Amino acid sequence: MLSSRQRTSSSTRTCSGLRSLCQDHQFGHQKPGEPGYQGPHVHVDRSRILATAKYQEPRNTITTINHWVDLVENPMPLRSLYSTVPSLQSVRMRSFHLNWRGPTLTMRIDLPHYPDKPTPTLTGTDHDTLQIHLQFLAMDDLFTHGWIPDAPVDIILAPLDKRRTRTSISAAQINFSFTSSDTLTIGHISTFRSSKEGSDEGSHAFLSPLDARRFTSVPNTHESTFYERI
Repeated sequence: MLSSRQRTSSSTRTCSGLRSLCQDHQFGHQKPGEPGYQGPHVHVDRSRILATAKYQEPRNTITTINHWVDLVENPMPLRSLYSTVPSLQSVRMRSFHLNWRGPTLTMRIDLPHYPDKPTPTLTGTDHDTLQIHLQFLAMDDLFTHGWIPDAPVDIILAPLDKRRTRTSISAAQINFSFTSSDTLTIGHISTFRSSKEGSDEGSHAFLSPLDARRFTSVPNTHESTFYERI
């Protein structure tokens, strides 16, 4: 049998997205018909709400990714070459490079379509493929198994909480995934003519004037300024 006395319990709850102290008066006050009777109710310590209002939990700012280029912080060089930037479906993955600074992961990939608005330096060449470096910042949760396949792959970006994304590649020869910041960077944009075997070892025309002065082809992997910096 319940006493006519007020029974209370204190618990931490989330009220309007803020953590505050709530007193749960689940049995109310007094008995029905007695003076001062109140049904079940909750008291909220509003001073705690004011004190914690500035510490709201982070909200995810991305619900869907319409196009991967929308996540790129420097998209203009690529947008200037295409009327519509290609998706990351059926791309050729040439290499990926890990750097403990950040840490970062940088992919070297061939986009599936050649630019329809090439710059004057690219016009007139017999090139048929555009290659970029795509860099992911604050990389974590890396999982890789297998080898980089010869066939094209699909790179899938999925939004996560706290402005992060999950990137995954699943193909016959590789299972590859990681998480990173939702801000991407592109660089070392170049064009070349793919060989019959699909190699990119031939002559490259680089979009960046600095790259064009330094490189005429893809350098060896010990060239850290090419593989680690964008």
